[in-house]
Amino acid sequence: MKRRTFLVSAAVLGSGAGIATWVATRASYSPAEQAVLSVAEQLADDPDVVLVGKAYLEQTDAETDQRALIEQLAESLPAVKPVDESGAGNESVIQQVQADFDEGRTVMVEGWTMSVTESQLCALAALLNSGS
Repeated sequence: MKRRTFLVSAAVLGSGAGIATWVATRASYSPAEQAVLSVAEQLADDPDVVLVGKAYLEQTDAETDQRALIEQLAESLPAVKPVDESGAGNESVIQQVQADFDEGRTVMVEGWTMSVTESQLCALAALLNSGS
């Protein structure tokens, strides 16, 4: 898989399935936080994403508290519509990843140049996968 399609394609694929039920159980989260969780939960099942997330956590002083990381990521997103069955809201994550690259907010993880946003999403996916 090409680097540029790694996170973005994973975030977009399957974004509608089960989200309406998921949103109902996450009522305490803002729309931006719901978008972050939606993408991270989709990514948490991918072992490659989890490995990248763990590597990012090991090489940086990234936030390791799930709630704090969700809040941090959500604060960086452009305006977000509530996530619904169509997956609306995920596009803001994709926009932020592109903005990171455009503005040079990147980090090298496991030989990949990644945006800070996608690196943090991988970290969150790793934390969700491990149950931390």
